[in-house]
Amino acid sequence: MQLLRRTSLVLFFHRAIGVALFEFTGWRALLLLFPNIFEYFFVFVVLTTSRLRRFRIQSGYHLALALLLVGIPQIAREYVFHSVGMTLVEQINAFTPLNIEEPTVLEWLKVMFHRVLG
Repeated sequence: MQLLRRTSLVLFFHRAIGVALFEFTGWRALLLLFPNIFEYFFVFVVLTTSRLRRFRIQSGYHLALALLLVGIPQIAREYVFHSVGMTLVEQINAFTPLNIEEPTVLEWLKVMFHRVLG
């Protein structure tokens, strides 16, 4: 458990430093260099410790595997969002069969909610 806590702290502060540097400099590439892996790692740890008891992160090998599983997709997402400059709606339209016509996901969810209920 100590390994998970230390890793979580490192990931959290790594991203926090990147966001602070970005706020000071405005250089978007910093957000790619300091990806938000903490959030997905945290969810992964919660799921594996509460639901998937067969998979426990107890060694450096398991930790590296978990970081790769959550890190690679997140780094790709950070690249698309921060370097290519695609909005979340553009990403969803590009990588899924959905065709969102609203400018934001929130607006789309409102429209979908009204269609279902109304």
